[in-house]
Parts: sequence; C-alpha cells; structure tokens
Amino acid sequence: YEGEELLDPAERAARTEAALQAHYLYVELKNEVRAVSERADAAEARLRKESHGRLLGESRVRELERNLASERVKREKLEAKLDREHEARVRSDRQLETYDQEVATLLAKLN
Repeated sequence: YEGEELLDPAERAARTEAALQAHYLYVELKNEVRAVSERADAAEARLRKESHGRLLGESRVRELERNLASERVKREKLEAKLDREHEARVRSDRQLETYDQEVATLLAKLN
C-alpha cells in the first residue's frame, strides 16, 4: 500500500480491534443519544398534549361559565316575572275579596 507503513499481524489486529471497539462505542453512544432524544420528544409531545388539553379544558370551562351566567340571568328574569305576576294576582284576589264584601254588604242592606 502506498503511504502506509507495514504493520506486523499482531499490531494490525490490535489496531483493527481498537477501531472496532471505537466504532461499537460510537454506535452505542449514538443509540443512547437517539433513545434520550426519543424520550425527550415523547415527553415534549405529552406536555404539548396535556397543555393543549388544559387549554381546551379551560376554554370549555369558560364556555360553561358563560352559559351558566346566561342561564342565571334568564332564571332571575323569570323569577322576577313570576314575582310580579304573583303580586298582581294577590292584588287582584284582594280586590275581588273587597268587591265580594261590598256586594255582601249591599245585599244585606237590601234584605
């Protein structure tokens, strides 16, 4: 081989073994880095999903709170209307009682 020094077989075997060991170590480290990277990516994906879920949840909670507030307003308006109608009915009943008493008084006077 041009430019290469000649090595005895034992030295050549030792260098080849060292190169193989270095290559295996490189492959192991690369696999570890890939595994760590995959775990980090999975953790980041979970975090994004949880965060997205929280945002959706918060959005849903805000929507439900708005709906609840709207329903409360409707309920309060209905309660106020019922109260007004009840008061009007009570006044009307009192007026009828008064009228009935006046009619009874007049009938008693006529008899």
